[in-house]
Amino acid sequence: MKNKLIILFLLILISCSFGTNNDSISKSGHMNVQEGKNYQNQKIENFKMFLQKFINDSTFRYTRIQFPINGYNSDAETNKKNYKWDKKEWDFYSKIDFQYKNDENIITEIVDNDTTKVWRLYKKQSGYDIRYYFKPISKKWNLVYYSYKNY
Repeated sequence: MKNKLIILFLLILISCSFGTNNDSISKSGHMNVQEGKNYQNQKIENFKMFLQKFINDSTFRYTRIQFPINGYNSDAETNKKNYKWDKKEWDFYSKIDFQYKNDENIITEIVDNDTTKVWRLYKKQSGYDIRYYFKPISKKWNLVYYSYKNY
């Protein structure tokens, strides 16, 4: 009887941990990720190598995106903060992002959070701020959120 109770308790504990997702969108339209997860303990692919391939290889890029993708779109007339990007729209907007080297005013950086990595493209003192949020899924980096701001 005692073993059955322990097993039942463990099953309840495990089932409570599944299906919870505390990822949310802040008022500024950026993704807030659940605390406590740490991808750095996993053996996942090298992010810088992944990002270079993601930027330069469109065929590879689409293997790491599940459309529709959540995000922010400053050009949307409604629902800017909870925008759903379909493949056609994302293609149109992201095409310019991948040509960032042609614009000397665009600054790029990688922001390393506990559970995500963010590739940011922006211009100082302007409304131009693009963010790609990546999370490891099955030990491979995937785009999970795209924020387009251009005011």
